[in-house]
Amino acid sequence: MHLRSYKTTEFDEVMQLLKDTGLYFESCDQRETVNAKSTNDPESIVVAVIDDKIVGCAFIVHDPWANIIYHEAVNSDSRGKGIGKALLEYSENLIKARGGIQVAMYVMSENTKTLSMLKLKGYKSIPDVTCMYKEL
Repeated sequence: MHLRSYKTTEFDEVMQLLKDTGLYFESCDQRETVNAKSTNDPESIVVAVIDDKIVGCAFIVHDPWANIIYHEAVNSDSRGKGIGKALLEYSENLIKARGGIQVAMYVMSENTKTLSMLKLKGYKSIPDVTCMYKEL
């Protein structure tokens, strides 16, 4: 397994991965916006590759004030092989190298395996907080 930056030519493959894992959001996961994110910050989308096939990804939002790991996904055939952990560590190391001192991660509440893994890695839930969003 190899981790590397996303290439804009891989949009369809990454979006299929997000759809397959239930993490695709039509309002923000459009070719124009995803590729603009990658062009603006080439390290902001990382993919996990096995035999020239993308099996995982993570979208990283870095700001000196706040850092978020979003859309961390691993295809069902590749789960349980440490790919999610590798993506998480890669993302955290990138954020730390850029001066980040904390990171948040969005996880679907029913994804108990990832929530358990994050707790083992030192992540804490924020009591009484609900994430809300609005399309503009």
